[in-house]
Amino acid sequence: MTYSEKYIVENLIKYSEEFRNYYNSERQKIQSEIIWKRDKKLRQGINFRTTQIDDKHYIYLRNVPPSPINASKIAHELQHIVHRSIGIPSVGFKEMKYDYLSSAINSCIHDLLVNRDIIEYEFDLYDDYLEERKESRAALKTIIKEPTDKLELLHWAFNYASSILDYEFMLREYDIDEDHT
Repeated sequence: MTYSEKYIVENLIKYSEEFRNYYNSERQKIQSEIIWKRDKKLRQGINFRTTQIDDKHYIYLRNVPPSPINASKIAHELQHIVHRSIGIPSVGFKEMKYDYLSSAINSCIHDLLVNRDIIEYEFDLYDDYLEERKESRAALKTIIKEPTDKLELLHWAFNYASSILDYEFMLREYDIDEDHT
């Protein structure tokens, strides 16, 4: 099922000053259509994601409408689209079965740029980081054995690299010591 952007963002704009400032400043940079869809089948630990198919951008959400507590996460997904709109390239997939891998590669590369941009709007990304880390660890506990497929190993490698880069970003941006991450 798809939802209107107005329905998705109205409470975020109403209850999050950071999101309101972000949205008013950045949204006009996106000229293409955004399709907002509920997807309860997102992989464990992923509640939001964006992808592009042809000229359309899709933002998938596990729960609709998103809670204002998730305003930074919606800004994060929108900023991925802003980056594509201003010409920052991303990795695509030829077949849908490789979508998970292109998503991991893009997250590893782009999430740091996206977070650098949205932090300028005073979003507190540290709590998001801790929550994401907790969800990632929970997802890892459900894995019975290590992957042997080369593409799945590559997927793991990009996710691992991404977690290290996120960790370094949090240390730098929030001036925290390593014992508190």
